[in-house]
Amino acid sequence: MNDEKIKKDIDVNVVTLKKLLRKRLVIPEYQRFYVWDKEKIKELIDDFKYFFENNKGDFNKYYLGTILLHLEIKKNTNKRIYNIIDGQQRIISLLIIAYILKKKKFKITAKFNANITLKNIKNNFNYLCSEKIENILPKEFLNRIVFTVIYTKSEDDAFTFFDTQNGRGVNLSAVDYLKAYHLRAIKNTDLLNDIAQKWDKNNRIKNDRENNNLNILFYNILWRARKWKGNNLYFESKDEILKEFQKNTHKNYGDDKIRYCYQINNLCDFYKNQNKLCVENSITDFSKNDNEKEYYFMLRQPIVKGINFFLYTDKYNAIHDYLFNSNESNDKQFQYFYNLYNHVYKNNISNYFKYFFEMLCVVYYDKFKENDFLKFALYCDYLIGNHRIIKKRYIKKVL
Repeated sequence: MNDEKIKKDIDVNVVTLKKLLRKRLVIPEYQRFYVWDKEKIKELIDDFKYFFENNKGDFNKYYLGTILLHLEIKKNTNKRIYNIIDGQQRIISLLIIAYILKKKKFKITAKFNANITLKNIKNNFNYLCSEKIENILPKEFLNRIVFTVIYTKSEDDAFTFFDTQNGRGVNLSAVDYLKAYHLRAIKNTDLLNDIAQKWDKNNRIKNDRENNNLNILFYNILWRARKWKGNNLYFESKDEILKEFQKNTHKNYGDDKIRYCYQINNLCDFYKNQNKLCVENSITDFSKNDNEKEYYFMLRQPIVKGINFFLYTDKYNAIHDYLFNSNESNDKQFQYFYNLYNHVYKNNISNYFKYFFEMLCVVYYDKFKENDFLKFALYCDYLIGNHRIIKKRYIKKVL
C-alpha cells in the first residue's frame, strides 16, 4: 500500500463522545457479545467521578483510548455507516450513560439479539440509574470524553490495525495501567514529571513487554507476597494485579501526605486503626533518603493512590535489585548468596522456582533485613531442591 492510498483510505481524528454518537454506528454480527458487567461499569464511573471532581471549573478532556471504525458507504442510498471493529464495550456503556443523562432529548435506535448483551445492558442501566449519575457527571459530559478514532474504508485494513494493536505488543500491560492511574492522582506537575521519568527508568524491558522489570516485580513478587496466605494459593492475572494495586487502593488526602505502617507487615485499616499508621508530612524530607530500600513502607500494608504507590514501588524495586541484580554488598554472607542465586537460580532453573525463591527472599528481607539472611536462603534452597528431587523420582516412576 503506497502513501497516497493510505492517506485516501485511512483517517485519524481526535473526536468527542458527542461527535462520535452523531454517526451511524453499527455492531457487525461477527463481534462478540456486550460483556461489561456492573463491576466494570462501577470502575468506569469511579474513574469519571475522580477525574471530574479534580477538574472542576475547567474543560480538561478525559481520554478514553482508541476507537477503530470501518467506514462503509451503501451503494443504493449513499448512506455512511461505521462498523465498530474495536471499542464496542466502551461505546455501548457510554450510550447507556448518555441516554440516562439526556433522557428524552437523546434518541437511540438499537437492535440487540443476544441474551447476554441484553442482560448486561439492562443490569448496567439499572445500576447507573440507582447511582444517580446525573448528580456525579458534569452537564457537558459528552463534550469532555474524547477518543482517537481511526476510520478506514477497507475492512481488511481495519482488521490489520486491530491485529497490530492486540497481537504485537501494543496492548497496555498491567504496569502501564497502574502508571496512568496513579499519576492521575498527583496534581503537582513537577512531581508528576519526575515520578513518570523515574518509573520509565525503572521499567527496564528484558525479553518482551510482559517480562519487563516492573511486570516481573508486580506479577511474580508483590502480588504473590500480598495474596498468598496459608492454603489460599492461586495465580495472578492482569485483572488481579489491577484489582490489588488499583481498584483496592485508598484515597490520598493531599499530595504531600506519605502514609505507611510502622508495624511490620501489618494489614491495618486506614479508617478503623489510625493509631497503627504514621503520616510523614513532607515528600521532600521523605525522599531525601537515597536508600530507597529503607523506606518505611511494609510489603502487605494498604496501598494509597498517587505518590505513595510510586514510593512503595521504588522500595520493593530497590530491594529486588539489591538482592538479585546488583552484587553490591561486600558482606560475606551476601557474596555467598549472590553466588548461589547466579549459579543455581538465575538461568538454570524453571521460572516458577526462580521467582518463588526471589519472592521468599524479598519477604524475608523486608522483615528481617540482613539478619540470618543467608541461613534463610539456604533453607529455601533446600526445600525447593527437595521438592524437585521428589517430583523427578515420581516422574521416573510413572514413565
